[in-house]
Amino acid sequence: MADDIGSWLQAAGLGQYVDAFVENAVDLDLLPHLTNEDLKDLGIAKVGDRRKLLLAIERLRPTPDTGPEFDPVGAEGGAAVPQRAVEAERRQLTVLFCDLVGSTELSRRLDPEDLRDVMGRYQDVVAGAVTRFGGHVAKYLGDGVLAYFGWPQAHEDQAERAVHAGLAAVRGVGDLAVGAHAALSARAGIATGQVVVGDLVGESGRDVEAVIGETPNLAARLQQLAEPGHVVVGEATRQLIGRTFEAADLGGHDLKGFDAAVRAWRITGETAVDSRFEAAHDAALTRMIGREEEMSRLLESWQSAIDDRGRMLLLSGEAGIGKSRLVEALCGAVQEQRHFRLRFQCSPLHANSAFHPIIQRLERAAGLVLGDDNDDKLDKLEALLRSSVGEVDATTPLFAALLSIPAEARYGALDLAPQKRRELTIEALVSQTLSLARIRPILFILEDTHWIDPSTAAFLEALVPRIAGAAVFILVTCRPEFDFPWAGHRHQSSLTLDRLNREQCSQIVAAVAGPDLSEDVIGRIVDRADGVPLYLEELTRTVIATDGGSAGGDGEIPNTLHASLTARLDRLGEAKDLARIGAVIGRSFPLGLIAKVAKLPLDTATRILDALVASGVVIRHGAAAEATYTFRHALIQDVAYDSLLRSRRRDVHARLADVLLQDFPDWVETGPETVAHHFSLAALPDRAVEYWLRAGQRAGERSAHVEAVAHLEAGLAQLEQLPPAASKDEMEFSLRIALGASLLTAEGWSAPKVAENYERAQELSVSGDDVRKLFIALRGLANVFFLNGKVKDTRRLVDRLEVMALEQDDTGMCLEAFRAAGMCALFMGDFGAALENLQRANAMYERVRHHALAFVYGTDPAVVGLSGAAWANWFLGDPEEAGNSCDAALELAIDLDHPFSLTYAQSLAASLHQFRRQPEAVLVHAEAAIANATEHDYPYWRGWAGIMRGWALGVLGNPSEGIDVLRRGFEIYEGTGAKQIGPYVQTMLAELYGLAGLPEKGIDALNEAFGPGNTTDVCFFEAEALRIHGELLRQSDSGDGLDYFTRAMDLARGQGARALELRAALSAAAAARQNGDAAAARTFVEDIHRRFDSALIVQETANTTELLAALGMRQE
Repeated sequence: MADDIGSWLQAAGLGQYVDAFVENAVDLDLLPHLTNEDLKDLGIAKVGDRRKLLLAIERLRPTPDTGPEFDPVGAEGGAAVPQRAVEAERRQLTVLFCDLVGSTELSRRLDPEDLRDVMGRYQDVVAGAVTRFGGHVAKYLGDGVLAYFGWPQAHEDQAERAVHAGLAAVRGVGDLAVGAHAALSARAGIATGQVVVGDLVGESGRDVEAVIGETPNLAARLQQLAEPGHVVVGEATRQLIGRTFEAADLGGHDLKGFDAAVRAWRITGETAVDSRFEAAHDAALTRMIGREEEMSRLLESWQSAIDDRGRMLLLSGEAGIGKSRLVEALCGAVQEQRHFRLRFQCSPLHANSAFHPIIQRLERAAGLVLGDDNDDKLDKLEALLRSSVGEVDATTPLFAALLSIPAEARYGALDLAPQKRRELTIEALVSQTLSLARIRPILFILEDTHWIDPSTAAFLEALVPRIAGAAVFILVTCRPEFDFPWAGHRHQSSLTLDRLNREQCSQIVAAVAGPDLSEDVIGRIVDRADGVPLYLEELTRTVIATDGGSAGGDGEIPNTLHASLTARLDRLGEAKDLARIGAVIGRSFPLGLIAKVAKLPLDTATRILDALVASGVVIRHGAAAEATYTFRHALIQDVAYDSLLRSRRRDVHARLADVLLQDFPDWVETGPETVAHHFSLAALPDRAVEYWLRAGQRAGERSAHVEAVAHLEAGLAQLEQLPPAASKDEMEFSLRIALGASLLTAEGWSAPKVAENYERAQELSVSGDDVRKLFIALRGLANVFFLNGKVKDTRRLVDRLEVMALEQDDTGMCLEAFRAAGMCALFMGDFGAALENLQRANAMYERVRHHALAFVYGTDPAVVGLSGAAWANWFLGDPEEAGNSCDAALELAIDLDHPFSLTYAQSLAASLHQFRRQPEAVLVHAEAAIANATEHDYPYWRGWAGIMRGWALGVLGNPSEGIDVLRRGFEIYEGTGAKQIGPYVQTMLAELYGLAGLPEKGIDALNEAFGPGNTTDVCFFEAEALRIHGELLRQSDSGDGLDYFTRAMDLARGQGARALELRAALSAAAAARQNGDAAAARTFVEDIHRRFDSALIVQETANTTELLAALGMRQE
């Protein structure tokens, strides 16, 4: 030892003190812990020598261990070896700046050698105070001392430590005297904030202790506000110290370098403090304490499931409250019982990745590993399914598609529309679960459901109603803010976890720490944990890790969760950087992936990750090369991720994306949004956009339109970061066309976002020479005008579309143009032109070629054309052909298995039967449409079909209920921004008011619909509105209505709407007869028989038998 310490002292030029160090058993290990007072005790009287020793000792203290930089090229074999290096990082830092007051005056009064001695004594006092309270002296700046609290080692109470050190420093300096005439005086400023600290490189060289950020400058400005002998703190520091110190508010001050006034406080003394914090921490498995009642609830539900009485339980609570711990306890409690455990983990990175938790579990359950060829994967998948499903040949292709495993060679092409495949996949998943339940009871766990993707939600929604008689217990965990959508089933219940009481908290601390902590320390931990189990465990672990609890852990108990987790990261050594790379990857990361990203051999990565497992930071699943690691808590991942500099984060995200593309192509094929996410965070928008587009298109093809919109909008956000270029416009157009199709499906044709999207697409297409692009943009914009009831504006756009389509001689474009022209004519009441154009469009339709247009415009063109033709035929007086067209539209939509087209056909079918006054049929189609629209989240059609359902209920004998249901449907419809069928809806509402005995309200509804407030050009039902207006006048004894009936007949005749003309003529005949003019009534009826087709008459006179009998006529 003497040689070691002697060599060190000789190198420092202080060899004369070797004997003193050896006699007092001071070795190299103790050197970093020596203080100025210790050196005095060793007999080192000269201030200069003590100062030299303190500076030399400071250099011995470890530089901040921010983890290794991984050298991709190691020794001659290319093996990577972790190298310890200082790396700049982000962290919260409390900075103390202490200044010697009057140093300029001292320099004038004192000899330079005496001044040197005074400055050394001053610096010794300040450095001693900083070191004593766990701080780090960063720099001596003339008469100033800059110190950090929170770097290189984080402390939970670092703000308090800084204030203690500041007070001790100014007191200690005040005790120093300059000769016999004057005492020294110091003042200090303290500030807290986020900084970048570590190895910074400039023109003058490297500075491993430099700090970038406003915090050091703020601390220096605050000390200028302090009176001699006082300490002033900033607002962030004041909040952190709470009531630990008494402080006088100095108000706001304009400080140089700060735009806004800075509030400051002068520390006036110490007081007791009872700090609180709200955060979460990683949880290790400890003995379950304080959850006996909750555990009993879970076991009761499990027992019900064993008895074939399926149960579902929602377990909710704040982060860190113990949801996952309770789940683990349940798993342990039932592990000896014969059962299957199905566990699914939702992820915030994959909230828009269809079936992500299911895919992850299937891959693990089947044992799929990197390097398996397609046959190996299929063999493993078949083996998995063989034990749980009856029809392996039918199920395997669906699951193979879900896992992106090509299976055509073995099973043939899976020739299914995306939505049909999605439905069959969900059904297969449900069937597999229920089949397993017939073998053994199932414990089905879905964690972190607040991050669930819509497709997995659809699976759960399908499964929940079917477990009532099955041996299945579904346990779902979520945070309180999650709006649980599956409530309402008799076999569903919920359980919210509350915080623990003081006795339970003390038991948790004792369980984690064993007998090592005193009652006093346990009590302090309990005070700060505030009943959250995760806080209790992490606070206790930090105390033990810091000093083993032997000193009571004073000052080492983290004051905030962020500081506690930072402290744990600081102790990881070389594993810290790998933990941060894992944090970039996500909550979970496989060994193979993190090793590739870190450029480490598998054995080296495994060794480092084993250290992370041992530290309790991560959990390992699986073994050897196939191991996957998961952060014990999302908050550990967050802190590790946030500690990285943005530049470093970007580098790791970029590296990760490249590794995924190069080494994990199957993952990219399954979830291109993952690569897009990492390229986005790597600040590589040009590369991110491509994969956001691919992800959006893939989701749209699967009818996962909510996810598609999220992906495509993320792509547009990335695109905004690119400079103007033709290629940028090309990519934006592609994104907007894909977005338009999914937006109109997810939010409704007339939603404002749809209009904005297509208007921008039009701008982009006009700037180029691609006519097809302009056509698509104008067609989308025409849809927006159309759904807003601006049919004339729509028609002007459609005229352009027709010209463009004919000039291009493009069948698909012509089909769309004629379809649009037909629908415009239909809603403008030109039924002949409508039928002509729709028939032209329908004649061009070739299913194989043209169904793809549904993914561009949202709806299959033939479904629209046939549905529109059904309407036109009915108005024109051909009810039989109307029915044929309607049936054909429904059959085609069902066969295509395109949910949006089917909902369209069902909704228009409901309206056709409403025209025909067939309420029973209206109900059938409306309720089917509502079911589809609700399942797939089509608010436009949910509103439309709800309107139809309300009318049917009212006509069938319950007008009050019908009015309420209709109005709710209309609210939903208008909520999408649509206005198109407003007058039509008000006409139906008016009729129901009449049935309810409220004709005046019905008249008001019609006046509102067709008055000055009507901004639409829609008039297909105006003749019927006039007729109903007349009927309401008759009902209210306000007139005979003949004028309205005559106007209705004239308008219908001009439109070619023979069905409406006939209906108005019948009303006119009834009115004439009521007026006592039987001759006029007979004239109306005879004219009807002479001019109208017998089938139409039979349809429309079904309810006029009384009228005909009164006129001495019979119904033909």
